[in-house]
Amino acid sequence: MASNSNTKTPLPQPTIQVNAQPVSQKLVGSNYLPWSVQFMVFLKSHDLVDLVDGVVPPPSKTLSDGTTNPAYTMWLKKDTCVLSWLLASITEKLISTVYGMQTSKQVWDALHTRFSSPSWSRIALLRRQLQTITQGNRSCSEFMEEAKNLVDQLATVGKSTDDQDLISFLLGGLRPAFTPFITMFNFACRDKTLSFDDFQAELLSFETLIEAQHNSAPDQHYVFANQKGKAPFFPRKPKQQSTTPKPLLPIEKKANKEYDS
Repeated sequence: MASNSNTKTPLPQPTIQVNAQPVSQKLVGSNYLPWSVQFMVFLKSHDLVDLVDGVVPPPSKTLSDGTTNPAYTMWLKKDTCVLSWLLASITEKLISTVYGMQTSKQVWDALHTRFSSPSWSRIALLRRQLQTITQGNRSCSEFMEEAKNLVDQLATVGKSTDDQDLISFLLGGLRPAFTPFITMFNFACRDKTLSFDDFQAELLSFETLIEAQHNSAPDQHYVFANQKGKAPFFPRKPKQQSTTPKPLLPIEKKANKEYDS
């Protein structure tokens, strides 16, 4: 008997890894944008985005005959798994703010509202942090990473930051050791503007130069310490005999005159 070619074989469902780690770092607030992107990609890989985006509503709990809906049972199992991932991916301080919420969508929406709401006070705070950012004892990479994180948070609430403004904020927050770089950069940008990528490459290159000079400094200090307290030695040039005859003294002239006579 020939098989029905119109019969569709159901696609295999993705396996849910209950103990998986959706994100590399827990949500602390300031890293909401990269955290949410990583978490959303993880949900897409498990075909579970509809649980948090609200596009597909949850099925009814019971069927028309009053019995439990198997589709709801499966949905609840998936939603509970996503909810556990969410709670495991945020800090304990944030868990207290979503305590009592029953579904993963409720938690997702609460976090989105808190960290992506375009309120005036939040925008003003992010801008102030960006304008007054300082390097301190951090490396240039860490310094620029914090600045770009603030820029990303502003972009999340619809406030983009121009590259030239970002460069200006970074220049104002560099350590005094980078004053020569600031001078050279301002001189180079008198007639043209450099992109942020070019600025980043030049800054990291200058930092490498400073570190190389700093690493060679101890050897120079050691030589100086060994010579400290010793009188400087300057080699003397050997005397050259003069070909010009030395002038005679008066008594020598008299003796020569008597000898000739």
